[in-house]
Amino acid sequence: MKTNIDIKDKVFEALNVSDVTDTIEGTLYNGKRPATKEIDEDITIVPLPTDSEFVQSATINVNCYAKDIVEGVPDYSRLNIIFGKVESALDSYSSTEYFDIDIASQHIMDAEIKGWSFLNVRLNCKILKS
Repeated sequence: MKTNIDIKDKVFEALNVSDVTDTIEGTLYNGKRPATKEIDEDITIVPLPTDSEFVQSATINVNCYAKDIVEGVPDYSRLNIIFGKVESALDSYSSTEYFDIDIASQHIMDAEIKGWSFLNVRLNCKILKS
């Protein structure tokens, strides 16, 4: 059985490419951003519960952070550029095992720090249980 950590690691592998990491000014995190880290133009990958069927399904949140144009006004252009790189990396990812990634939804939200927003990209992932 795959854990949600295994599936999160696959998404990290898909996004840990120069086309994505060179686009952001911050860091690609395989999990949450450290509490001691100042906010930056980061991407975090956070898993939600995973089922245990033969073809397992999991939901993964990919959060793409960008500084607001002015406090409370997201930089839509910057978020769109970052999303384009994330989407491209996910579309071109290939694995030696069955692994399917679909973008289920996107939602722009206020970050926990004033003056920042993030695009929450919710992924539906499917992988063989093996």
